[in-house]
Formats: sequence, structure tokens, C-alpha cells
Amino acid sequence: MTKNIIKLLTSQHNNLKKILLEIKKLSTKDNPDYSAIIKKQETFKKLLTEHLDTENNILYPRILKEYNKKNISGIKSLIYEMKEIETNVNNFLEKYKTSSIIQKQINQYIPELIDIIETFSIRMESEKDALFIAWDMIERNK
Repeated sequence: MTKNIIKLLTSQHNNLKKILLEIKKLSTKDNPDYSAIIKKQETFKKLLTEHLDTENNILYPRILKEYNKKNISGIKSLIYEMKEIETNVNNFLEKYKTSSIIQKQINQYIPELIDIIETFSIRMESEKDALFIAWDMIERNK
């Protein structure tokens, strides 16, 4: 698992981003199908939970363990920032957990969804640029 973790996480990132973009497309139609939006959100939440489990139980602990040994700069703060983003995404999903809530609040939902998509994209790039590189360094130096 450890050698393929970056490939797994990258694939999960791509799938999660694809689902978010599908949700955006569904929600910005003239007559949104709110039940389809909820189904996509449920799929997103399930995949996100699996993804976060891998990050929180494998990637982050291993990087933090090595961080303490080798003082890899900036990694600890980046991981904490990722946790904050995780909280924001989960709060969004909880806030808009039913089709009736989305329908009533569609004018707030869409900009918040776009913000989530942008934040998620930044998160993916940050992980690729720092955490995945740190993981590769750790793996090469075993």
C-alpha cells in the first residue's frame, strides 16, 4: 500500500474533483434536478471519507513522524491547513444535506459550492507540491 499511496490519492483527488464539477453542472442548470445533486453529494461524501481515511491514517502520520526526525519545513502547518479544509467541506455537506435545503438556498449554495471546488483544487495542488514530494523523499530514504 505505501508504494502506491500517491497513485491512489491522486486517483481519488481526480474522482472527487470530477464529482464536484458534475454537482456544479447539475446545480447551475435552469431547472436543477435536486435529487441528482444529493445523490452526487452522497457519492462525493463516501469517496471523500475513504480518501480522508487514507490521508489521516497513513499519509499524515508517516509524514509527521519523519517531520519530527528530519524537520521537513512547512509540512506540519500544511497538514493542519488540510484539516481545516476538511472541516469546511464537511460543514458544507452537512449544511446542504437535503434537496429541499439546496432548492430553498440555491443562490447561496452555488457560490459556496464554487468556493469548495476552488479550495479543493488548491488542496490537491498543495498536496501534490508538498506532501506527496515529502512522502517520496521519505520512501526513498527508508
